[in-house]
Amino acid sequence: MLAVVVVLSLVVWSACYFAGSPLNAAETVVVVGLCALLAWLAGAAWGRLHKVKDGAAKPARPARKRKK
Repeated sequence: MLAVVVVLSLVVWSACYFAGSPLNAAETVVVVGLCALLAWLAGAAWGRLHKVKDGAAKPARPARKRKK
């Protein structure tokens, strides 16, 4: 997740820089914090949609027993 935060932060920072308004240190901290929040929320939503708990995905349903 750290890589996602770094990449998102660099994209936002670069967009501001090339738009003509480079960010100062305080604004950069805010951007990194917002990107971290966004990455955390996306991970939580992904986990909720895919039923991830404690880092392991649950199987969709148990395997059926075959009739003899």
